[in-house]
Amino acid sequence: AGAILRPVGGNFADKTGGDAVLIDSGGPSAEIDAFISEHNLSLRHVLCTHHHYDHVANNAHYRQVHDCQICAHRNESSLLEGEIVELSDQQLIGCGGLEIRCLHIPGHTSGQLAFQINDQALFTGDTLFAGSVGGTQAPDHTSFDDLQHSIMEVLFALPLSTTIYPGHMQCSTLDDEWQNNPFVRAWRGIDHF
Repeated sequence: AGAILRPVGGNFADKTGGDAVLIDSGGPSAEIDAFISEHNLSLRHVLCTHHHYDHVANNAHYRQVHDCQICAHRNESSLLEGEIVELSDQQLIGCGGLEIRCLHIPGHTSGQLAFQINDQALFTGDTLFAGSVGGTQAPDHTSFDDLQHSIMEVLFALPLSTTIYPGHMQCSTLDDEWQNNPFVRAWRGIDHF
């Protein structure tokens, strides 16, 4: 896997003039559309980490303007509008020079997905944040135990050098969260809630 263009919002591309994916469509579309145009990209997929409105608000825009597929975990496809390509755990998506692995990480929602791109970037949705973790009170949540398992057994099975791009707040690395995230430290038995 080669180099990838830096993200604007959740936009990743394999190269200038190449193929791109967008992780979650909730943010303002103007900057992302400008990035796509500036780099002459073909947006192939919008990959939804989960169905909450702030993550899917502009799905219809990208479907209409870029004629791309909207993809989500099969548990949540019926909660989204329009035709949805259903994804499952460990599924691989090829997009130009990008290889994207889908990781099912329930807790915040039943179909929450993380997306690992070319072993270089990990989009964690609303599961693992810089210095925090997602909640289990929003619509379609599962349990705090599920959230803990998703973080400790699925996400932290990846190399600690992995850069994470949470659904909110700044990026981080798995190593930074392993060392400093208060929830992770408590689950490791280092600190106590």
